[in-house]
Amino acid sequence: MSALERLERGAWPLAALVWLYLTLHYAHVLGVDFGAIYRGPHGLLHNQAFYPTGQHYTTEAGAYYVDPPSSPVVLAPLGILSKSAAGALFIVVSVTAFVIGLYRLASRTPIPALIMLGAGLSLPVRSELSLGNADLLCAGLVGLALTVRHRRRAVPLGLAIAIKPTVWPILVLFGVDALIAIALAAALVVVGLATIVDVGRFFRNVIPYLAHGQQAIATVRTSLTDAAVAAGLPRGPISAICLVALVAALAYILYRARGTDKAAWAPLVLVLALLLSTYSYVPYVVYVVLALPLLRPRDGQFWLVGLALYLVGSSDVWNTNSFPHQLNTLLGFQVLVGLLLLVPIAANPLRAPGDHLLAPDDLRKNRSRD
Repeated sequence: MSALERLERGAWPLAALVWLYLTLHYAHVLGVDFGAIYRGPHGLLHNQAFYPTGQHYTTEAGAYYVDPPSSPVVLAPLGILSKSAAGALFIVVSVTAFVIGLYRLASRTPIPALIMLGAGLSLPVRSELSLGNADLLCAGLVGLALTVRHRRRAVPLGLAIAIKPTVWPILVLFGVDALIAIALAAALVVVGLATIVDVGRFFRNVIPYLAHGQQAIATVRTSLTDAAVAAGLPRGPISAICLVALVAALAYILYRARGTDKAAWAPLVLVLALLLSTYSYVPYVVYVVLALPLLRPRDGQFWLVGLALYLVGSSDVWNTNSFPHQLNTLLGFQVLVGLLLLVPIAANPLRAPGDHLLAPDDLRKNRSRD
């Protein structure tokens, strides 16, 4: 047995313990974002308005709901339960979906246990759980969509986009399945529009609030737009430039990815989706964590992988009050730097698009032929 195999064998129980601890611990922690999320399905089932009355996020009663009208429809079962019970169920379901999606992707590599362990210890995952946001659940659904056969992909993908369309660019990798997923999400939006009390607030208040990058929320940001705004540039023009760049990059990826397994391109699409978005936070990086097993670094890139993963996955150990304010601001973008370092690694399929990954079903077929 090689040293790597022994390390893998020892990592499995540690990974299981880490994820079990995260589930049990955060199932009893009602994060500030879950307080907002719960208002949606609870308000939907109790015929109460829950979208903000102005372009702001919090009130004395807690945070407003700012997700699309389709989201409370999908999460409606949470509204039947008390807030604490709904929070526990939400964490359990989110962790389960993410672990399944991550495991299905990690099983394609020689080190699935180490990937599962590292993901559970990473800053984005712990940040997401402490907030009680929906991106962990959506990332798990995206992972399932990347690992199941055609047509069955549309359901988890459509649900993920309906709950929270943070990484909508991933749709370019799914062809007809993406169109079905969009139709499913659109149908859920229509249901929401027809059933949510005073749903017009979403268009009057939420969309402008989101378009301005949720400026009221002061936390570590991870997009190039956020970095430009921190440097004193106007958000509007920079956001427009980044959006054009993102669409152009997606069109080029879609062109180059034809005839290959689209899953191989997921890391690049997800990294670009965060880098070129109007705004992005550390918890959103759970989508990139999910896609890390799909990276195929070249021999000379392993040091770059290690540095990028450290910056993306570690706590913000460099950001301390002992530094000048300007340096603190710079160090606050360490996750952004890590994402930028991942770009050349995630772009490896651009150099060899024919060297694509096989789906698990195809691997099993090949083994049976051998």
